[in-house]
Amino acid sequence: MYVGSKKIRAYDRSIMAGHHTLTLQYNSYITLYRTMINSLYDIHITKDFQQLIFNFPIPREAVSNVQNFFKYFLMNWNYLIK
Repeated sequence: MYVGSKKIRAYDRSIMAGHHTLTLQYNSYITLYRTMINSLYDIHITKDFQQLIFNFPIPREAVSNVQNFFKYFLMNWNYLIK
């Protein structure tokens, strides 16, 4: 018996819309961000894409490589939104 596999493409959106964005566990400035991203799937809601621009501070408590990752990631995210 042969069980094949199929290649699929998946995206991890947990950085921007993980459960921690509802609990505000890591950054208390990102309120409602998960809700805004989830609303993109609802065709009955008018989207204001400018709300998706991420202008929240990166916590200084984060180690430097995490801060650098988010600076680069958010710069590119905001570029795509604009």
